Amino acid sequence: MLPEMALDAGILNGTNVVARPLKSNNANREIALVWRKNSPRGDEFRLLAEELRTG
Repeated sequence: MLPEMALDAGILNGTNVVARPLKSNNANREIALVWRKNSPRGDEFRLLAEELRTG
């Protein structure tokens, strides 16, 4: 599943991939953030996650 804005930006240009619309009243997706426990940017990732939750 690709967002329409990615298609509009030409993400599939130059590929043999064809996008087809999803015809569903119940379509949804989940977004997850994953990072290594020892990442020095853990605090920044947590801030980003909070912003995505509330944003």
